[in-house]
Amino acid sequence: MDHQRERTFLVGARFSVADAYLAWALAVARIFQLDFRAYPALRAYDTALRDRPSIRAALALETPLAQAAMRRQSAPPQASGDERAGRAPTEP
Repeated sequence: MDHQRERTFLVGARFSVADAYLAWALAVARIFQLDFRAYPALRAYDTALRDRPSIRAALALETPLAQAAMRRQSAPPQASGDERAGRAPTEP
């Protein structure tokens, strides 16, 4: 990310879908608690992206959904009603 030191945006002179997508990738990295302290240019870029109203709004909507999906994936499977009643599960 060294080339970001001299750029405001990832590709070209204007905000693009590449910046928006990287904003989401960085948000997911924060959910997984990845440490960006060794990358000051990346941290500054991330902060600048999150200062954009459109990115803030998208992250406010998407982040809780991603966190909930990750919780569901890490939760143990739940038994069906048949299994809780001691019956073999039925095929759909």
